[in-house]
Amino acid sequence: MRFATGGVQAAGASFLNPNHLAAFLNIGFLLSVVAAQEAAGLAERRRAAAWSLVAALHLLSIILLSSRGALVGLSASLLTLALLGLRSWRRPRRRTVAIALAAVLALGGTMLSLRFSRSGDPYRYHRLHVWKAAAGMLMDNPFQGIGPGMFGYVSPRYNFPIENGPLRFERTFGGAHSAVLTLAAENGIPAAVALLAAAIIALAALFRAPRDVTGAAQYVPIDEIGPGDVVRVAAGERVPVDGTVLEGSSDID
Repeated sequence: MRFATGGVQAAGASFLNPNHLAAFLNIGFLLSVVAAQEAAGLAERRRAAAWSLVAALHLLSIILLSSRGALVGLSASLLTLALLGLRSWRRPRRRTVAIALAAVLALGGTMLSLRFSRSGDPYRYHRLHVWKAAAGMLMDNPFQGIGPGMFGYVSPRYNFPIENGPLRFERTFGGAHSAVLTLAAENGIPAAVALLAAAIIALAALFRAPRDVTGAAQYVPIDEIGPGDVVRVAAGERVPVDGTVLEGSSDID
């Protein structure tokens, strides 16, 4: 009903707001991508196709919502997945992933530009002023912050004038429109540093993790097999590549 009357943004508002909906869609998209990769590695084509369709629907919804934060988070997530795959992907897949990533970024940026150009909100470009005000709070209270949950009460002291409205200080803001910046302003620099350190440690552990922690066999295209890979040849199957027999014995042609 909301989509029919107000479009994508009105439909997204049914889930608290479009930004929160896009954030949850990001999570669903990444989980779908991982599930599709797992199914493809086990040569389960139907399941891989189904999860790929689910991921595509999530991605389309995220792009249509045109949330700035969600698009930044999506870009960072896709870049992380691409970097993780560099260790195992061969050149053709790397090229395909790079093209897909560039296409998603270009389409997302285009939709975001269209959203801003068509929006009737005169305050849509004032995020920089809000971030500057939050930085001012942080500079005035660098170690202890202004207090948890106090951003909306303290922000009027850091309000900024607006030139294109009937009242110069009519707009208020209850957050920095950035979770990290809001956390830093309310709890101080040490809290923000701890959060960033935890994220860096988690990413470092992710990049150090082995490609396949389960040890299960994976089905991959022949052109993705390279030096150092171990290939399991079942009884009665052909030997797909030249190599050295590590274990087992059989008569082969």
